Amino acid sequence: MINTGKEIHFPGLYKNANGTDKYLDSNNFPWAILVPGAWKYPYEGLDIRKDTQTGYKEFNLWVASNGTSYKDWYKHITNQAKVFPVPDEDSELMGFLLRSMKKNAILIAILLIGAGAAVAYILKRRTLSQA
Repeated sequence: MINTGKEIHFPGLYKNANGTDKYLDSNNFPWAILVPGAWKYPYEGLDIRKDTQTGYKEFNLWVASNGTSYKDWYKHITNQAKVFPVPDEDSELMGFLLRSMKKNAILIAILLIGAGAAVAYILKRRTLSQA
């Protein structure tokens, strides 16, 4: 990110002395957004508010509704060339791997801990037998 000299925070968390949200600009656009899952974010330097630059036609409508409408605006891209090519979660090998990790996170963690313990046990036995 280009250093703008500004702190970036999510809207709705902090108010200034007169009670207005400090993290919305003069047009009520948020300084930061939280998008669920993997999303194809605009290249740096492009203004997400300008759909001709980023391909996010519904972003402004989502902001204007205070987030109550067009809740899936980030899924509707009109120009793929303007966004970072993040693999879709629903397709390709990367999508399969992401879904598998989410569904089996606990099992994977247990297997990794078990594998680590097994390696430690083998190394300890090898060290003791060489002594």
